[in-house]
Amino acid sequence: MAVGCGTKCAKSILISFNMLFWLSGGTLLVLGAWVFLDPAKAHLFHLVSASQAKRDVIYYLAYALLAIGGSILVIGFCGCCGALHERRCMIGTYVVFLLFLVAVEMGVAVITFVFREEFMEGLEARLSDQLVNKYGLDIANHYESNNVANKDFTTSVDFAQYRFNCCGMRNDSDYQQTKWWARGREKAGQAERPRNVPLTCCVLSNSEVSQTGSPISVVSRSFHGTTEEPWQSPQPKQEQACQDDNPRVHERLRYKQGCLLELVLWFRRESTVLVACCTSIAGLQLLGVVLSLCLCRNIAEDASA
Repeated sequence: MAVGCGTKCAKSILISFNMLFWLSGGTLLVLGAWVFLDPAKAHLFHLVSASQAKRDVIYYLAYALLAIGGSILVIGFCGCCGALHERRCMIGTYVVFLLFLVAVEMGVAVITFVFREEFMEGLEARLSDQLVNKYGLDIANHYESNNVANKDFTTSVDFAQYRFNCCGMRNDSDYQQTKWWARGREKAGQAERPRNVPLTCCVLSNSEVSQTGSPISVVSRSFHGTTEEPWQSPQPKQEQACQDDNPRVHERLRYKQGCLLELVLWFRRESTVLVACCTSIAGLQLLGVVLSLCLCRNIAEDASA
């Protein structure tokens, strides 16, 4: 009688655990879909990564989150069926899949932690060089032929400046050494005043930085089909004053701080969250393994009683 009660108790606990297990799987599915829908992560990761192969990692990560989340939902169903019908074979299969997921998640956590510093290596010099040679040169011109790469870099920098309220990599004077700055002066006529900084360095009237990248903002833009973003069509509050050479004039209308520190903090924060999520879910799954083994033992004792 006591053995039967133990089996029922273990069964109830395992089924309750699977509710949390399914919730974690649903969370990973949402996070995976969010990576595809939210442009913030792609733009910022483009700046941090040194090569195209590393830039693609974020999409591989999204696929991995979707695959793990979907697997959790299926495996959780298997575990519930095994617990309800007291099938040791199904529960054993459930345990094997749980251990496989634990290995995958811990692998992702370890790889993220180990290679995080590799992504940061030489970041300042790399971004400063790209700012000089790529920013703003996204149309056919005599400076660059790789226009797609230039456009991607320009878009990512504009987004970072909009997102973090910053300008340049070290500070706003970085643009005075760029080909974009020199080309602007070559093309400017007597009646046209060249820009000293991009418009995303200015305080904007159409800014909504606090909502950028939030789930509500991402879903809203996707649902309404909004494609034009504030950093793509910046509207400075006072453009002329923002572009003025005198610091006293543009002081409150132009961002002065560089984006490099914010980028580094963002990447470290995102990678830490990923490692924490993977290890937390892996720990939850190990608890499921223990509960499943306890249920298998109780079923075996009931069968021999």
